[in-house]
Amino acid sequence: MISGSFTAYNGANAPRLARLNADGTLDQTFTVEGSSTNAGIQDTIIQPDGKILISGSFTGFNGIVRNRVARPQRRRNARHGV
Repeated sequence: MISGSFTAYNGANAPRLARLNADGTLDQTFTVEGSSTNAGIQDTIIQPDGKILISGSFTGFNGIVRNRVARPQRRRNARHGV
């Protein structure tokens, strides 16, 4: 899992949060609901239940006020089973 102020990874859309495969390529099956944060992510935690918690300099996530902490929801992809 990588996070930061980036909006792309190796030319692919990856707005500030992405998961990489073991070979360093972008995991195309990993997506989160919505549009991302309005500023950089400084810390990412994967909780024991698999949910993701992010914190950073942002004040909004998916157009909703979130004061520097948010929990992105993974988008389920039936084709890939994730």
